[in-house]
Amino acid sequence: IAASRGGEDVSSHLWESKAREVDGLGSWRESRRGLALAQQTYLLLWCSSQRLGVEILRRGDGSIGTTNSCSLRLVVAGCGHWQSRTGQAWESRQARLLAFQLPAEYVALTRAPDQMSCSLVANDADEAVCANCGVVSSDAVKLKDCTACLLVKYCGVDCQMAHRKQHKKACKQRAEELKDEQLYSQGRERSEDDFCMICTLPIPLPMESSSVRRGCCLKRVCHGCDLAAQKRGMSDCAFCRTPTPDAATSLRMIQKRVKKKDPAAMCNLGKEYFNGGGHCGLKKNTARALELFSEAADLGSIEAHHCLGCQYLNGVGVPKDEAKAVHYWETAATQGDVRARHDLGLLEYYHCNNYERAVRHWLISAKVGHEGSLKMIQESFRDGGATKAQYVEALKGYQDAIEEMRSPEREEAKRLRQQGRY
Repeated sequence: IAASRGGEDVSSHLWESKAREVDGLGSWRESRRGLALAQQTYLLLWCSSQRLGVEILRRGDGSIGTTNSCSLRLVVAGCGHWQSRTGQAWESRQARLLAFQLPAEYVALTRAPDQMSCSLVANDADEAVCANCGVVSSDAVKLKDCTACLLVKYCGVDCQMAHRKQHKKACKQRAEELKDEQLYSQGRERSEDDFCMICTLPIPLPMESSSVRRGCCLKRVCHGCDLAAQKRGMSDCAFCRTPTPDAATSLRMIQKRVKKKDPAAMCNLGKEYFNGGGHCGLKKNTARALELFSEAADLGSIEAHHCLGCQYLNGVGVPKDEAKAVHYWETAATQGDVRARHDLGLLEYYHCNNYERAVRHWLISAKVGHEGSLKMIQESFRDGGATKAQYVEALKGYQDAIEEMRSPEREEAKRLRQQGRY
């Protein structure tokens, strides 16, 4: 950052003196009510390794003002340009706000004016201030964050409501950014329920055709471990060693676990009611299934969240509600549910025509072994919705995931199943 005054270089001692002149920033902040706060930006200038309390702001009429009492020319590294204008001078109790001309060739900021969002203002002690009235945080005044965007703080509900109109656009934009950051940064690994309880390897997808789960313990065991147990003469459950129950006994075991508030049992029984005529022989009852799925989801079942999303998207037993379906799928996806992640991509691709977001979802699910996601990226690549780099990344991640799930026992079980001998 360089500065000049009347063609002469501004030395460090002059910067320090000017910083002392505008030391009463608290009083200045109290006098800035009514300004277009959403259009302000704040720059803390550094000179000779000394932090200075000089602030630059853009008023609602497009003019530029500063807390310093001298006219400055600044060179700021960045991209985009401010449109400089000359405005009037303001007076405050302890600091004079003098508008000054910033030549376009000298000034560049990281954001254009129409892209700016509200941000915190810090003084020399890095103290936060209320975004509306400018009161500084202290022992007597406790500021609270805007819970939606975490960009600004307020001293009370009145200030938050008064500043809402100016802050609403930036708040909504930042809240969406935070939500996307969480959605795409979490759930990149499969959940614990997707691993075999014996060999601890991730189970190949789809898990229903690659593992067994009995009503005694409701634990998933891959076909490789189940076959290895059978070869040793064990016909009971490979995990808990309980004799394999019949349909009636299995239903009683599951219902007993449901009474104990076991989320896995609730979700399993809900699927029996939802499909009807399954292993337990129950009649189709979507209302009862919804009740069980909801309670299981409240108790932390990831699978139940995915089932609820499917129910609400298709309107089975409930009014069709795409927003609720997305909510449940996003909750499941951030906790590692691969099917929910793939379904979110399908929803973005076919319903919202948002190919970029769809490919981002499928990249995550393809890298953990979902073949359908890899095929969708391949199709999107042919249609121009995905880049070659994304397709190569997905293919490599998918191959690594398949290699991680492979074992000699599983390969043998797969071969025997194809021959009808297992």
